[in-house]
Amino acid sequence: MDWVIGGEPQVGQGWRMLMECLAAGRAISLPALGSAMQQTALFVSNGYGRIREQFGLPVGKFHAVAGLVARYVGQLYASDAARRFTACALDAGERPSVASAILKVQLTEAGRRAVNHGMDILGGKGIISGPSNLLGVAYRQAPIAITVEGANILTRALIVFGQGAVRCHPHVLDEMAAVQANDETALGKALMTHGGHVARNLWHSLFGAPVLGRPPEALAPEARLIARMSAKYALTADLAMGMLGGKLKRMELLSARLGDVLAHLYLASACVWRYGVEAAPQMLPFAQAAIRVQLDQAAAILHDLYADLPTPGRRFIGALVLRRTAHLAPLRDVQLLALAETLRTRPTWSSGWCPISANPRPAACAT
Repeated sequence: MDWVIGGEPQVGQGWRMLMECLAAGRAISLPALGSAMQQTALFVSNGYGRIREQFGLPVGKFHAVAGLVARYVGQLYASDAARRFTACALDAGERPSVASAILKVQLTEAGRRAVNHGMDILGGKGIISGPSNLLGVAYRQAPIAITVEGANILTRALIVFGQGAVRCHPHVLDEMAAVQANDETALGKALMTHGGHVARNLWHSLFGAPVLGRPPEALAPEARLIARMSAKYALTADLAMGMLGGKLKRMELLSARLGDVLAHLYLASACVWRYGVEAAPQMLPFAQAAIRVQLDQAAAILHDLYADLPTPGRRFIGALVLRRTAHLAPLRDVQLLALAETLRTRPTWSSGWCPISANPRPAACAT
C-alpha cells in the first residue's frame, strides 16, 4: 500500500489528484512548448525570408510571406503574455484550472499553425528530412502537444466553458448550493443578484463597461474595448445557459465557441498586463496588434454563436448585444506589412525574438 501516492488514505483519490496536477502542469509545460514552437517558426521564417531570394528580392519582402510573419508576431506576443500571466498565478499559489485549459488549447494550436505556415515559407526545404529542414522536428512534434494532457478537441468542447461557466460565474454556484440544500430563501436571493448581474452586463454591453484597475495609459483604449467585449460575452453566456439549460452541455459546438471567446479575452487581457509589467514602449505596436487580433476573433465567434443558437429571436438578440462592434476590425494589410518591415529591418530584432523579452519571469510577477 505504500506504493500508492500519498499512502493508503489517498486510495480512490487518483482522479482528484490528477485534476489538481493538470491544473498546474497544463499551465507550464505545454504552453511553454506552444510558445517556443511559435518563436522557432518566427525565427526561422524571418531569417530565411531575409537570405532567400527569388526574382532578385528577399522572399521576406513579398507581401504573402510578410503577412504570415506579421501574424506570427501578434499571436506570439499574446501567447507569451498569457503564459507568463498564468505562471505568475501559479507562483501566487493559485490553481487556475480553467486558465490552464485555455492555455493548453490556444498555445498548442497556435504553435501548430505557426509551424505549418513556416513550412510553407521554407518551400522545398520543408519537405526534406535532415538538419537542412529547420522546422522538421517541430512539425513532427506538434501533434504530441495537441493530444497529451487532454486532447484539444475534448478540452475545447467540454472543459474550458464546461468548467468555467460554473466555477467562474459569481452566482451559479450559490444557486446550485441553494437548490441542493432546498433553501428557498437563499435561492431567491441568488436569483435576484443574478438578475442584477445580467441587467448590468446588458447596460455595459450597450453603453460601455468600466475598466477595473489601472491599465497602461498607452493601452487605455484597448482596455476599454476588452471590458466592453467582456460584458457582451458575460451576457451571452447567461443567455445561452438560461435559454438552453442543461442541453448546452451536449451542444458541444456552442460550448466550444463560448470557451473560445473566453480564451481570446483572456489572451487580450494578458497583453495589457504584459505591456504594463515590461514597460517597453518599443513593444507598443506589437501589443496593440495582438489585442486587436484577439478582440476581432472574439467578436467574430460571438456573431457565429448567435447565428447558430437554436432559439427564437436569436438574430434580434445577437444584433442587440453585438451592436457597435464594427470597429473591431482585423489588422489591415498596411499594418501587417509595417509590422513585418519593423521585424525585418531593426538590427536588434532581426533574429526574430523581439516579441519575447529576455526576462523569462517579470519582476512584477506578484503585482
